[in-house]
Amino acid sequence: MSNSKLVYYVLVVFLCFNCSRVSSYFNTSSSTLKYICPPQQSGALLHFKQSLFSFNHPYFHFRCLDSLGYHPIMMNWNTNTDCCDWNGVTCDHSTGDVIGLDLSCGMLKGTIHPNTSFFNLPHLQRLNLAFNDFSGSIIPPEIGRLSKTLTHLSISHCLFSGKVPLNITLLYNLVSLDLSYNYDAILEPHVFVGLLRNFTSLKQLSLSFLNINSSLPSYPNISYPSLNILNLRGAELYGKLPSDIFNIQSLEILDLAENSFTLISHIPSETSLLPNLVSLDLSGNQGLKFDYHILNNLLNSSTLLKDLSLSHVNFSGVLALPHLNNNLSFLNYVDLSYCNLMGSLPKSPLNMSNLAHLDLSGNKLNGTLPSWLFTLPSLEYLVLEDNMFTGDVSFALPHLKYISLAHNQLGGQIDQSLIMKSTNLSHLDLSFNSFNIDWELSTLLSRLTNIDLLDLSYSGLSVTTSNAENISNPNMRYLYLNSCKLKEFPVSLRSMTNLQRLQLTNNEIHGDLSIEADGYGLDLLDLSHNLITSLSQIQLYGLEYLHLQSNQIQGPFPSSICNMSYLRLLDLSNNRFSGEIPRCSGNINCL
Repeated sequence: MSNSKLVYYVLVVFLCFNCSRVSSYFNTSSSTLKYICPPQQSGALLHFKQSLFSFNHPYFHFRCLDSLGYHPIMMNWNTNTDCCDWNGVTCDHSTGDVIGLDLSCGMLKGTIHPNTSFFNLPHLQRLNLAFNDFSGSIIPPEIGRLSKTLTHLSISHCLFSGKVPLNITLLYNLVSLDLSYNYDAILEPHVFVGLLRNFTSLKQLSLSFLNINSSLPSYPNISYPSLNILNLRGAELYGKLPSDIFNIQSLEILDLAENSFTLISHIPSETSLLPNLVSLDLSGNQGLKFDYHILNNLLNSSTLLKDLSLSHVNFSGVLALPHLNNNLSFLNYVDLSYCNLMGSLPKSPLNMSNLAHLDLSGNKLNGTLPSWLFTLPSLEYLVLEDNMFTGDVSFALPHLKYISLAHNQLGGQIDQSLIMKSTNLSHLDLSFNSFNIDWELSTLLSRLTNIDLLDLSYSGLSVTTSNAENISNPNMRYLYLNSCKLKEFPVSLRSMTNLQRLQLTNNEIHGDLSIEADGYGLDLLDLSHNLITSLSQIQLYGLEYLHLQSNQIQGPFPSSICNMSYLRLLDLSNNRFSGEIPRCSGNINCL
């Protein structure tokens, strides 16, 4: 065998032997193979930890408990474990590099310095610092150093202040940006425009309650090729709302509420508007004049729409609900309150089988309430107050939780037995109407066991009571029965220990009044304008507001009132007291 062949043979054997060793290593160890976090990156994270400390803030506590969870997230950050195993840290499994940092609701407080060490994480793609306290910090201009890698940035609810740096516009790979609810932070108009122009990959943009103080650029001047969420609520935007924003085909959520937008320019009726829209909120723009043809077009185009809020947007012309070509079966939430709507509700049913919340209050709607409105199978919240509706009311929806028909011209009958079938009711307000019926209070309260507020004041209802004493309404806090022709104080109320406000003014309650209930949580009691002649006992030590004016109370000043040390207002005027006011009344704050 020649030398060259011998060398070749030896080389082949050597390579095959070593390949088999390598293959054997990965086959036997692939399940346990793990890349560890580079020391420079774990050191950067520990340095960041040293600049902060834990805190307990009630605002963040409740917000975080409700949504994200709340925990001291850096507790297990130490040199004894790999940083890829630390809470909130995500690593690339193939390299060990830190690619994600989620410290939201982490109980963190401190200052974010311009040279903060997390800028030394060269592969960082996701950064979430939301719901922590960095008050006194500005968003560091060095954020631009992450321009090549960062795709998701959330620093909402962090109490940042000062100007948002121009360098944030260098993060051109961002898919999601959330700077919202940093009330003292300022986003200057040129930085705002830079964000809209540079972020061509952006899908989610939330800048709510930043101080932008600018107009909104029109669509042709900015790139929105893939934007799904645009949230600019309360960002101090003003001027004309560009109508072409309704042509962003990819938009699913558009929230421009609580700004100062004005007129929307005309949109051709044949234009398809926001076909993928799920939620639209323009509420609180009181100077905004909204063409109802736009709403008509929008509802016919956006067949996926679930949430629609246009409260306090000014509609012109006669309009109740627009004529619709498509059904509204996706709609879940509709708020068209205080929109200057006129006319009557359609008599024929609208297909709104999933509608849970309907608010048409504060308009100029008239006519009778159509029967289909009270047969919507998912309806829980119905507010029609401050309109001009007339006629009878008939409803018995088991899912109803909140009803307000106050300040209308409704009359005729409401079957109390039907009301009592809505056993989930927590809020019932029929005040300021013209009904002509009698209701028995104890029976009603015994069935509405979840009731929190009941207001029948000035409704035309005559309320009687059997004075049953064992009625349990643990959630009852507000009861208003003004001008309900009550002839005696309802004894049944004594078992309602969570009752906070009780108004029985302008009734016919007469004779001696005696209220002894140590457990009462009442802070307001109004029995003014009745026929009460004497006060033998009032034992309500936590009371803050007591109105007994315009009765026929005789005799000396009631000594039991002297024990009410929390009183802020006491009105006993226009009665027939005699004798002297006792010195103990000096303990009452309001005197």
